[in-house]
Amino acid sequence: YRSVLAKLEVIDIDQEVKEQAISAAGLIIAKLGDELKEDINGCLKLLLERLKNEITRLTAVKAFEVIARSSLHIDLTPVLVEVVQSLANFLRKQNRQLKQASLKTLQVLIKQFGKSKAAADLYEPVLKELAPLISDADLHLSHLALKVVSTILSVSTSSGTEQLIKQVILPQALSLLQSSLLQGLALESMLELFQELCSLNSSHLKYDYLLSLLLDLVNRKDKTELSKQSYSCISQCVAVLVANSNNHSTVSKFVSDLKSSSSSDNQKLLALYCIGEIGRRIDLSSISSLKDVILNSFDSSSEEIKTAASVALGNVAVGNMNHFLHDILSEIHKHPKKQYLLLGSLREIIVRQSVSAEGIKRLAEHFQPLLDLLIQNTESSEEGTRNVVAECLGKLTLVEPEKVFPVLRDRAQSKSKHSRATVITAIKFTILEKPQAVDSMLKKEFGHFLGLLKDKQLLVRRASLFTLNYAAHHKPNIVRRYLKDYLPVLYGETKIKPELIREVDLGPFKHKVDDGLELRKAAFECMYTLLDSCIDKIDFSVFIQQMVSGLTDHYDIKMLNHLILSRLANRAGVSLLAGLDKLIEPLKKTLAEKVRDGAVKQQVERNEELKRSALRAIAAVNRIPNVTSNQKFAEFLKNTVKSGEFAEKFAAISKEVADSQDHFDDAQSMDITV
Repeated sequence: YRSVLAKLEVIDIDQEVKEQAISAAGLIIAKLGDELKEDINGCLKLLLERLKNEITRLTAVKAFEVIARSSLHIDLTPVLVEVVQSLANFLRKQNRQLKQASLKTLQVLIKQFGKSKAAADLYEPVLKELAPLISDADLHLSHLALKVVSTILSVSTSSGTEQLIKQVILPQALSLLQSSLLQGLALESMLELFQELCSLNSSHLKYDYLLSLLLDLVNRKDKTELSKQSYSCISQCVAVLVANSNNHSTVSKFVSDLKSSSSSDNQKLLALYCIGEIGRRIDLSSISSLKDVILNSFDSSSEEIKTAASVALGNVAVGNMNHFLHDILSEIHKHPKKQYLLLGSLREIIVRQSVSAEGIKRLAEHFQPLLDLLIQNTESSEEGTRNVVAECLGKLTLVEPEKVFPVLRDRAQSKSKHSRATVITAIKFTILEKPQAVDSMLKKEFGHFLGLLKDKQLLVRRASLFTLNYAAHHKPNIVRRYLKDYLPVLYGETKIKPELIREVDLGPFKHKVDDGLELRKAAFECMYTLLDSCIDKIDFSVFIQQMVSGLTDHYDIKMLNHLILSRLANRAGVSLLAGLDKLIEPLKKTLAEKVRDGAVKQQVERNEELKRSALRAIAAVNRIPNVTSNQKFAEFLKNTVKSGEFAEKFAAISKEVADSQDHFDDAQSMDITV
């Protein structure tokens, strides 16, 4: 401690040593403060001085956070006022990192010392500095600012603080709620704020007042049109208020809005969102007309209202599975025309419940009827319905993998192409980024389903490619063992197949439709992913051969192959050099392409973008060490790319590619260091 203190006291010292001394002092006080006792105050004053210095303030902010978080409950009272004042001032600065660190430290300080008289007097300037940060310009800072406000509410009972929150914080929060960007941590912190406001039971911020503020965002006449995301965020805040006050009369009001013919579509939309969000938090089974009112909304002429009703019914069922689930299953059997919407409700139940141990337990109680109904609907001719069924089956597999996998394996052999496509899509929905208990079983079973890559039906093969691509991206270990057998099948799908091209008679002229285009796109997308996740399993000579045809294919596929070429140059440049000669002619052809006379503006722009895309790929290849030793590429570069019309463009694009690659390399080296 003495050694660190000696370094901390010296002003004229190397910057890095100065910063490390500040960090070390903070850590020593946090871990050994109970042993140092009266020696701490002198060190705290030194840290306060460093906090006021522009060069060392960021490190000092972080040091105070470490001390404030200490389990030893270090007494910061001697410097608390000045530290909080400094942190509040830092919130005005342009330095984002400083603002972020200041917000984190403020939250900890207020949590630990917020009930003291000294801290209470500081809330007004802090809240005034927090208000401008609550906006969609920077959602992470909004999240941190809202957390500080919630922390102030949790420790302060001052009416002055509540008045200030009402005047300066709530208008900003309400403005943010109307943004289509609000989500994630910022939304969670917003909900926490409304929870704290509700639990205050304050005369300034009563339940009815808060509710009216939220509802007016949709109901007021001068409102701007809100996005679906805004409706969702507003309804979640309403649900937090209702759940924390247990005010069922509010739900009855929303039910009345849905029944009333005078209610606008916006009011009905908000009512459905709110009922759903409230229903998944508290049991609404006591409201007898609720289910029928939601089901009646399925007949609305507005697609938005129908979708909101579907989600609302599912969410309400989450609140009481035993009461609502049987009715939903029964409705699916009774009303085939409403099947898609009702299956959407079922998806909401399964997806919501499959993320928690308690929810999985509830699903397990109703497992068999759910599985039976979903399997029956795998043969639906409607693609939208099949996708919903596939997602439900995938999430249900996470609940009981031992029971679902054999059923899916059996359905993969079904005579129905729709059923086979649904099954392979369901496998995609069992794959989550985080490790799951199902992963080991999925690894064993995956090969059974990959066999569908060889299916005769286009629909099934495309769904199989999507699933392979998804698995290769999120869980490459699942697919690696099967690539040796299935890479040749994947490469086979990159070829133009004349039998999939048909001619459509449009009266005065005929138009060719390539039914294999989407399949080829899916195959090349898969190749692009494998370059990133399973590069050690690739035979580059065969891989590059597929790109030869890809670089002369349809516009979308050419663009994809330019991306593949760039990634290949970055990840396996030496291997690319061995097959580079084959790719030069197709690239040359792309650069030489001209649009026909009388082409519309869009066609001209597409052709220009295609050439820019090709130049970006060539620039990436040009960064491979010793690439110019390839005579054919060197000549192509000299005679075509670096001369004439492309010279200036290529120079600018090369700089962009170099800068982005250098940035990527720096990020990679930072990751390795960590």
